[in-house]
Amino acid sequence: MLTTLQLVICGFVAFVVFPLALRSLFTGSKPPEGSLRKYYAAESYLNFTGDLMLVALSLLAITSLAQHFGVIDTDLGMRLSDWITVPFMILLLAYLVLWVRAMLKVRRSDTRA
Repeated sequence: MLTTLQLVICGFVAFVVFPLALRSLFTGSKPPEGSLRKYYAAESYLNFTGDLMLVALSLLAITSLAQHFGVIDTDLGMRLSDWITVPFMILLLAYLVLWVRAMLKVRRSDTRA
């Protein structure tokens, strides 16, 4: 059973973040403007990995909502959550590694200049 706050958060992720992440994933998101642009330019897969991570997070929220409203039973909901959590953690680790690599690349290029 989800609390009201959990319903609001899962609903926001499922109905706002999920379509935006899918759009960004399929159309190719542009790197952000400003000081973060150099990091995204240093690592080309940073945007893609972040989008995939948001899709996995959104699928977890959709699974929680479907389980809460009785669309899927508890056993199936728990199995789906387990199957989605593993790729999410792998993507999170890959995203963090890519950020570290991007920071190191930018740092190296700043010290050479």
